[in-house]
Amino acid sequence: MKTKAAGKTKTKKATVKSCDYITIGQAAKFCDFSPDFLDKDAKQKKLKTVKKGNDLLTTRGWLDKYLAQSKKWDDLTAVPKNKISDELADEIARELI
Repeated sequence: MKTKAAGKTKTKKATVKSCDYITIGQAAKFCDFSPDFLDKDAKQKKLKTVKKGNDLLTTRGWLDKYLAQSKKWDDLTAVPKNKISDELADEIARELI
């Protein structure tokens, strides 16, 4: 939105409308996490939120960023499936001998 004051044009920053926010319960429907888990991560500042009354609100963009970061963490900590299979195969082979 632009306004004119004394021959100068100023641009006002757009504010985030309340319809851009979603509740933690609504956010849980977009991912595999429960509302309680998202609430816990929001309180630990892992998921960006704002508080309105008693409700924690987030945006779809903030949720997407959180999910991408969560996926990176899962990829870093995941044990490759073939590694588990090899270890299991070695253990079974030792038991058979």
